[in-house]
Amino acid sequence: MWDFTADEIFDYVKANGLSGIEFWSQQMENQNLSAERIRELKSKFGTRLILHGKSWDLNLASINKNIRDLSVAEMVRDIDLAGEISAQELTIHPGRFSVNQDPESYYGFLRESLDQILDYASQREVPISIEIMEKANKEFIVDMASLKKLLGDDYGKVQVTLDVSHCDSTEEIYFLLDHLEEISKVHLSNRLKDSYHSPLDRGIFPMTEIIRAIAKREIPMVLEGMETGNTLFFLDRNIKFLKENNLL
Repeated sequence: MWDFTADEIFDYVKANGLSGIEFWSQQMENQNLSAERIRELKSKFGTRLILHGKSWDLNLASINKNIRDLSVAEMVRDIDLAGEISAQELTIHPGRFSVNQDPESYYGFLRESLDQILDYASQREVPISIEIMEKANKEFIVDMASLKKLLGDDYGKVQVTLDVSHCDSTEEIYFLLDHLEEISKVHLSNRLKDSYHSPLDRGIFPMTEIIRAIAKREIPMVLEGMETGNTLFFLDRNIKFLKENNLL
């Protein structure tokens, strides 16, 4: 709902029986959505809020320290924004390779950035949830092993966002649901063989089965997708799928 007002977004959530919203920081900035108004609407409707941090043009693991510093600064701003709207957590994308050389150094770069983010988030009492990424586009935090390598002794102490569409098989989804620690939420969308975030009713995954399995584990779910313009085509399609399959 990129081009909708905060009031329209909250009204849609209430009308369709949803319990929460994950706002995207970039949307709030570009569309001039008021943090004060969002906080008012949250209080009025009792809506749970999550904030998704900026990711476009940023890289917390960049080989260029200036880019890393700027990326951390943007996450610090997003932590402040999460506090302003009383969000229960901030979702962040981990960094990625700049170029494919000396891959091990990127873990050090990313951990340095992450330590700064976690320290500031702790001061502001805003939990951080790291999203596991798709296995493409120089991403390297793409599974449980790479996440454990990044976090070390902190694995199991930092929250994690599982994105169904970033998985390559149904088996991978269930493996992560059963073995990944501290899953704070699941991003929901289907996927095609070579593209991500398709509608729930179109893709390689049996979404009815998967959603029921997630619900059984009592993990919050967030409908994933981006639509620009004054349209709700894909969101309405996903809501219809959920209702027709008695999932909402």
